[in-house]
Amino acid sequence: MNWTHLSEAVFLGLAVGIMLWILKRHDDRKALRIWVIVSGSILGLYLALIMIGVSPELVSIKVLLAIAIMTAANTVFKFLTLLLWEHLARKQMELPIPRLVVDVLSFMLMATLAVVLLNTLFGVQLTAFLVTSTVLSAVIGLSLQDILGNVFAGLALQMERPYEIKDWVEIKGIQGAIEEMNWRVLMLRTRSNDLIAIPNSTVSKTEVINYSKPTKLHLTKIQVGVAYTHPPEKVKQVLLSAVSDTTGISAKPSPSAFLVDFGDSSINYEVRFWITDFPRKPQICDAVRSRIWYCLQRAGMSIPFPIRDVYLHNVSSDHEEKLRAELRDDILRELKKVDLFKPLDDNEINLLAGRSSIFRYTRGEAMVRQGEFADSLYLIRNGSVEV
Repeated sequence: MNWTHLSEAVFLGLAVGIMLWILKRHDDRKALRIWVIVSGSILGLYLALIMIGVSPELVSIKVLLAIAIMTAANTVFKFLTLLLWEHLARKQMELPIPRLVVDVLSFMLMATLAVVLLNTLFGVQLTAFLVTSTVLSAVIGLSLQDILGNVFAGLALQMERPYEIKDWVEIKGIQGAIEEMNWRVLMLRTRSNDLIAIPNSTVSKTEVINYSKPTKLHLTKIQVGVAYTHPPEKVKQVLLSAVSDTTGISAKPSPSAFLVDFGDSSINYEVRFWITDFPRKPQICDAVRSRIWYCLQRAGMSIPFPIRDVYLHNVSSDHEEKLRAELRDDILRELKKVDLFKPLDDNEINLLAGRSSIFRYTRGEAMVRQGEFADSLYLIRNGSVEV
């Protein structure tokens, strides 16, 4: 029995025990714990064979030693990555370490170690082989050109850092939040909760729009057409009042409205406003469009239909009067239900109904504000209000 390697075996056991003890606080590192156990077992097997007298010059023992060194080196690198890069740099110093840099550095170290082991343990001279095997080098280079292109493109993007994890970007018409940047692809998560992998070489050659930089402020535009009979200044006031109270719109910079075109059937306006929550852009635009419809309807402004067909029909001279009478009767029925107006006689309540109107409001919209001049009384026909 050869006891000269006993101290090495004791050191190995202590190292494995300490690493496993540290990893007990990291529940998400089960794979790394397996690497520690496997590499420690292989190294322990090698030391045990040497201690019982097996010659270290046997090819099988050299192969076992090479495997033990490679697995141990990989385990140590992963362990140091966890402690130094992810824990110290990311959490304490708040330095984002790209995953691609870690992967490339790991590959370079393992490749260098493999070359050293081949030369020292097996006496393989790789220099002459790499120089003379030009055909093999060309074949390998052509086979890996796409992979190498993705790797170098990924490194260039990591150095320039045009975007970070969780940034919302648009690449070739695809919008999504960046989930991961690795050595081959850029992973995006779309609003549909789908993951899309885009090769780094494609990303480096195309236009990338980052909606999260330099700030989260994003200008959004909505167009709407209004009939020619309505004055533009009044239309703009109505549009701005619709946008100002919508949830999700930034107060600064303030919204604005522009007349952008004289269309075939309407004057086209563009409402511009700023948002800070780009992932919710569809919901915010939906709320703005809904508010615009309700505000235009209450202001008596119509959104023309883009129809070119002409339909002729006869309308009696008293058609408009009939419509107003139906509206007045509808209002009159509602007023008679209110206890406040029961003391009024028929003439008084008819006069009140003739001067009343029906307005529609959407959810969350303000009817009146504190401090405003009030000259109206509101009755809630459907829905509810909150003060």
